[in-house]
Amino acid sequence: MFYNNLIHNNSFFSLIENYYKKDKIPHSILLYGKKGIGKQGHAIELASSLNCTNRSNYLSCGRCHSCIQLKSMQHPNIHFIIPFPRKKILSKKDQPEKALSTKDIDELIKIKKAKITDPYSDFNLQNANTILINSIRFLKKELYNTSIEKGWKIILIFEAEKLCIPGPESANSLLKILEEPPAKTIFILVTNEYNKILKTIKSRCQNFYFNKLSFQKIRTHLDAKMINDNDLKLLNKIFDGDFNLIKKNLKKINDFNKKINKLFDYILNCNSTSQNHIYFDKLNIDKLNWFDYMKLFIIVLRDLQILKSCSTKKNLHIKKNIETYEQILKRYPNAVWSNCISSIEKTNMIIKQNVYFPLALKTLSIEIKNNLLNQSQKSFI
Repeated sequence: MFYNNLIHNNSFFSLIENYYKKDKIPHSILLYGKKGIGKQGHAIELASSLNCTNRSNYLSCGRCHSCIQLKSMQHPNIHFIIPFPRKKILSKKDQPEKALSTKDIDELIKIKKAKITDPYSDFNLQNANTILINSIRFLKKELYNTSIEKGWKIILIFEAEKLCIPGPESANSLLKILEEPPAKTIFILVTNEYNKILKTIKSRCQNFYFNKLSFQKIRTHLDAKMINDNDLKLLNKIFDGDFNLIKKNLKKINDFNKKINKLFDYILNCNSTSQNHIYFDKLNIDKLNWFDYMKLFIIVLRDLQILKSCSTKKNLHIKKNIETYEQILKRYPNAVWSNCISSIEKTNMIIKQNVYFPLALKTLSIEIKNNLLNQSQKSFI
C-alpha cells in the first residue's frame, strides 16, 4: 500500500482488482462523493499501483523505485492537475506555473509534502478557483512526449469541477484527449461536486461513487484516548463525516460543548423580557464564529424535533443532554422546531450574500422566539 493510514473503501479496491484480472484498465475514471472521505487518497493508491513493479494483491508495495518517486511527488509519469489562482494573464505558450507567485509555489510544495503522508490533507492552493486552460494545454504536450520511464502515464485531476469554472474552456479542451488518450494513459478525476461536472466529461469516464465513512471506521482510525464516542459522534455530525476536519478539531470538542451549553441557556431563556438575551448578545456571536454556532444550533433543534415527534433517544445526536432537552420541551410544548431550523438555514444564505449582519441576527432572534412560542412572525429583512 502507498498509504498505511487510509480508511479503505473496499468496493473501490475490489474494482481495482477486477481491472487487473480482466486486463481492462479504463482510460478515465471519475471519483465523486462527500468531501474528506479519502477520494484523493484512493486515486493516488491507484496511480501508485499501476506503475508499481512489486505489487501484492494488486496493490502497490510502497517501496519500489516507482513508489519512491511518487512519494517524493517527482514521478515523471504521474501528473497532478489542481486549480490555480488567476493572478496573471498567460499566453497560450506559457506553462501554468507561471501564474503562481513565489508564495503560491512555496504553498504548493508544502501541500504536496503533506499529501505524501496524509491522504486526507487538503490539496488545494488558497484563492485557487479554476483549473487553468494552460494546465490542459501543457498536459497535452507532455502526454505525447516520449517518457523516460516505462509504465502508465497517469493524470490526477483534483477538484475536477473547477474545469468548468468560471467557464467550460478547460473542460472542453480536455474532452478529445479524455475520449482518445495515448496508449497506456489513464485520467483519474476527483470531485466533491459531481453536479458541476459537464455531462460530456461524465459520459467519457467510469463513474465511481464514494459512500460516507461509517462512524465505526472513523472510530477505528482514531486514538480512543483522545475522544469519547459521544463527542466523536458530535464532531462527525458537525463536519458531515469529513475525516480531515474531524481530526483537526479533536482538541476543540470542549469549545463545541461550551457553545452547546450557551445555546441551551439561550433557548431556555428565550421568553425572557431582556432584550439582550433575545438578540443573541450573550452568545458573543460574530461573523467568524457564526456558522460554527449555527451548525450546533441546527443539531440541537433537530434533536428536539426528533424527541418531540417520537420520544425516542436512539436517534439523538447529543444523547448526554437528554435532561436539558426534556426541560426545553416542557417549557415550549407548542414550539415549531422545523420552522426554527428553516429560519436558521434562510439566515445562513442571507449572511453569505453579505446582508447587514446585526440586522440578520436580530431578525433571526425574533423568528426563533416566535417559533418557540408558536406566535405569528414578521421578517425585518
